[in-house]
Amino acid sequence: MNVKQGFFLFSLGLVLSVPIAAQYDPFAVKMEYQSYSYKFLDANFEQRLKEAEEKAEFSELRALTEKALIKEKSEILKAEKWVQLAILFEKQRRFHTSAILLQKIAEENIGNRVGEFALQRFSLLLLNHYHLEESGLISYFSRNAFNSLHTDIQSMVSYYKAKYYQRKDFKDWATTEIKKLHKNSPWYYRMQWHSLLQKILGKGEEFPFNEVRSFFTTNQNKLGQLDLKDLYLVSARFLFEQGEFEKAFSVYREYQPYTTRLRGQILLEMAWAKYYQQDYSHALGLLRLLEAPYFESSKNNERYLIEALIYRQLCHYEKIENLEKKFLADFKEVYKLIRSRFGQEKDVHLVNRALLNERLALEVKSLADLKLEIENLEPQAEFYQDLIALMKVREKQLDQVMTNKVKEYLPRIMDDFLLFKQEMGYLSYMSRLDMMRTKANPTSYESEKSDSGKYEKLFWRTNGEYWLDELDDYRVLIDSKCKEEK
Repeated sequence: MNVKQGFFLFSLGLVLSVPIAAQYDPFAVKMEYQSYSYKFLDANFEQRLKEAEEKAEFSELRALTEKALIKEKSEILKAEKWVQLAILFEKQRRFHTSAILLQKIAEENIGNRVGEFALQRFSLLLLNHYHLEESGLISYFSRNAFNSLHTDIQSMVSYYKAKYYQRKDFKDWATTEIKKLHKNSPWYYRMQWHSLLQKILGKGEEFPFNEVRSFFTTNQNKLGQLDLKDLYLVSARFLFEQGEFEKAFSVYREYQPYTTRLRGQILLEMAWAKYYQQDYSHALGLLRLLEAPYFESSKNNERYLIEALIYRQLCHYEKIENLEKKFLADFKEVYKLIRSRFGQEKDVHLVNRALLNERLALEVKSLADLKLEIENLEPQAEFYQDLIALMKVREKQLDQVMTNKVKEYLPRIMDDFLLFKQEMGYLSYMSRLDMMRTKANPTSYESEKSDSGKYEKLFWRTNGEYWLDELDDYRVLIDSKCKEEK
């Protein structure tokens, strides 16, 4: 053996005798979930934000951030300061401004930390604070290449991408995106909740409340605040359908509606619950509240139906015919437009009735907020020129979307109005027959009872003023006439 060959064998033996580190096996390592965190490049902002939150005053910090942004030379620091401004807009409850600004920053900073941070703040806003029109969100996430993000943020992106593929009927691609929803993310539970709701609604008249209750009990701490409120409202409605009217009313009382329109609709549903409990004075009290100008946008023809049914139950037959006349007078223009077949989309009553659809009610509030926030930002038009331009484009888009959706709902609503007119006429006719029958054969009727001297609350007559914190306590005192001899 020559020297070179011996040296080679010696060297190989030396190498083999040294322990070699095992190759990294990605399938053998189980990564633990860690929630998203971001460390500000501007070290002073977090402390200043905390101080502003304690004082509940953000204008001063916003002005300071705007001045710093003008002087800033670094592009990445500029981007971060725009995120800071978006956070401050959110704290000032100017949610639509914050949302559009975050979308702009994320789109301009794909692949860096600030862009990911903007998406994380956007995710929190959509989960806990504000409803935006869904088709606009689906379009935004489908056209931007947001990838390799933290699981919390990737879950939001994949949620909307899955929605996009579902609409296009690309089932395999939708399934791939759904699998990216992390089980620690509220977006995963939003998808689960919507799937459960779709499954339940597909059962028609069957309302498996236990499934809803089980989902709530198991996942209430994992849902975003907006989904949790949605779950509360659906729970109240399922309880109502099961005849659990007192429980349903209790849930309705705790629910805080997102818009005035929905608040009026909830009061109407509470009135139905009290009607079925035969608590007629409370039901009528809720209906009286709905006559306040505050609830004009949520005016619903069902108000007249509940009131007519109560009058019939209490044998106040003479009131029903007058109520029918009031209904026809209030909606006279609606019936004229229905007969004319033109211009229905311009009628306030028909449009308001369409906007009582919950999704539309949320979107029209979003549009109204956007218009107001543009006006509030106009005094700083020079500084926020690009942002205002984006907001105005979004305003036009959302306005067109809302117009199309209202037009889509109008035929069904007009059919409802025509049917309702027949129902009111039939109820008025039957009440006149009841009146004639009771004159010949009085009916025995057990009216509402109350324990004397036992009241949890006191009620006063009003002179046209309504207190929002006492809305569901208002009563109309009415006696049954069914025992009277005719």
